[in-house]
Amino acid sequence: MNFKKFEKFFKKHKKFFYSFFGFILVFQILFLAIWFLAIINSIIYYSGDHVQYPLKRDKDLITTDKLSTAIEIEALLAKHGIRAERYQDGTKTRLILPRYRCRSHKRICTQEDYDLAIVILAKSGLNNKSTKFDLFDKTNFFSTREDAQIKLVKTMNEDLAKLIKKLDGIEDAEVIVSVPEQSMFTKNAKPITAAVQVTTSSGEPLNERIAETITNLMTGAVSGLDKENLKLTDTNNNVYYPD
Repeated sequence: MNFKKFEKFFKKHKKFFYSFFGFILVFQILFLAIWFLAIINSIIYYSGDHVQYPLKRDKDLITTDKLSTAIEIEALLAKHGIRAERYQDGTKTRLILPRYRCRSHKRICTQEDYDLAIVILAKSGLNNKSTKFDLFDKTNFFSTREDAQIKLVKTMNEDLAKLIKKLDGIEDAEVIVSVPEQSMFTKNAKPITAAVQVTTSSGEPLNERIAETITNLMTGAVSGLDKENLKLTDTNNNVYYPD
């Protein structure tokens, strides 16, 4: 009896039920679509004709013993529209690129923003023995297992080559960082060396400013690498000597 009453009630108001359940279905579809797009947006950004990958966390830029240098670098990045955050870590000062709002027009910052910040710092020449880039999480080459060290150096070579290719007039770059086996005696320790070969877009030699920027980038990013142990050449067999 109750079922018959319900059936009669449903037939009488079936338009309402169809409309209601149709609305619920459309709402669920819209919700799933928005959720899916939000996930995609958190994975990649499209800018022009290339993909930008958002940062998964705040990323270290530099560590320095000098607070004045950190302040100067912070101001330099701000001049280029990049917001860095400064932290005191004992006697050292760290600058990081925050994941969120590092640029006024972006909610989430990307790897491209980070690369731009590193290139700006390399061009400035503000890095030195007391101010180092933190591209590779301050990993100590000589305290790392051999297999992990090989993987680290391979990643380092690739990442540094990508950064160098972002410089004006550079069409291609190859980076090889060499980490020697270390002797237990400090006086017999061999230095870390690196070789960089670039292809210029014009086929002309590198100008002094770009050569200096590459030198700053390499010595700032590779822990233990000194200028005299860096060989910079181009595909026309020109050799560039650091000052």
